[in-house]
Amino acid sequence: FEEAGIGFPTMRTSVLAAALVLALAVPSAAFAPPFVASSGRATLPSFSTSALSSSQIDRLLSPLSSAPPARHSPLRTVSKAVATAADATSGLGFKLPLAGDTLLQIKGFTPDACKTLGQETNKLVTSFRNAAAAAKDKEGEEEGSVSAGKPAIQDVFEYSWKEGACSLSLECNPNLFPNAFSAKVYVCFQDDAVKVASQVNLPDLIDQIKDFKARSAAP
Repeated sequence: FEEAGIGFPTMRTSVLAAALVLALAVPSAAFAPPFVASSGRATLPSFSTSALSSSQIDRLLSPLSSAPPARHSPLRTVSKAVATAADATSGLGFKLPLAGDTLLQIKGFTPDACKTLGQETNKLVTSFRNAAAAAKDKEGEEEGSVSAGKPAIQDVFEYSWKEGACSLSLECNPNLFPNAFSAKVYVCFQDDAVKVASQVNLPDLIDQIKDFKARSAAP
């Protein structure tokens, strides 16, 4: 090499020579491609399990375990914690479906408080009935009458409840709505963590009062 002007060191020459000897000593089957073409079809090379230990073979033949891998354990822990929290808050509570698909659940609401709310709500419904009856009676009056077409003024519905840090206020003016089905009740709820101001449809409020009474009366 030195005479040819290449100038390779003696150590590198020895390494190249050793690599050449090793390549000649290894069987050509070791360098065969993984897919061998045979009669125009690709076939997989066969292999033997003689090189595997008995424990490795048993592991390959054993059925898959139904248990998830250990890396999924935190997910199960989180789900369990969420389920526990949901179970703790699934007890008796007064629910109000507010505007914007918001559900307000009041945990400290009592059956006695619901009874009072039901009585006041019945008065509100009666106000709408009285207004409808008064409007019907005025239809037969003369057109030039001073009171013709003038609706009767109904009392405003107001309800308030307080228990500790929780307070609930409901209000509805029946003179602002044509009937009870389209009436909206304004809601204001506050405790030590949140304050909510929204509204609930009167029919939905009545349904929730009935539902709460049924659940509180259940054994």
